[in-house]
Amino acid sequence: MSIPSTRRTLAGIPALLLTAMSLIALPAQAFDVTGRSTEPVKVQADWAELDERTGASTYRGNVVVRQGRSLIEADEIRIKAGEKGIEQFVATGGPVHMLIYDAEKLEETHAYAKNMTFDQQKNQVVLSVNARLQQAKSSFQGERIVYNTLTQIVSAEAKPGADNQGRVEIIYHPSTPPRKSEPTP
Repeated sequence: MSIPSTRRTLAGIPALLLTAMSLIALPAQAFDVTGRSTEPVKVQADWAELDERTGASTYRGNVVVRQGRSLIEADEIRIKAGEKGIEQFVATGGPVHMLIYDAEKLEETHAYAKNMTFDQQKNQVVLSVNARLQQAKSSFQGERIVYNTLTQIVSAEAKPGADNQGRVEIIYHPSTPPRKSEPTP
């Protein structure tokens, strides 16, 4: 006697139906890594698998996860959801792109990497392999970047031993334009 499974494989289902099913699997505050958005989460992919027992889901092929103006674009995303939304996700791609929109600051943060993980309990997003984080005109680039979503502290590491890749690059742009110097008499 077999036990009925709650595991479902979805392939070739129209995007609208897949999005509706994904919304059921993901609570309203699932995606927003800042924890402030109450907008619904919308997931679109070419293929999806949801395990209702464990809260695990996998999305493959042109994956786009949206919540308001925030989004993640990847080749594949594996999500572990719980009562408070997404507890963890692992995204892979060439590269993964994440846009975090902060409505309070009216500011966008863009993150790019081959691999990206989010851990709600640690309040951090980890970018690895050709990682780049850009906010306004400033950017961080390295092999691995850790972004704390609570404290907004960014740590970057370089790839050791590679020519010109063994360093982290950080570019800052002043927030106010420099003053023009007065001409000398």
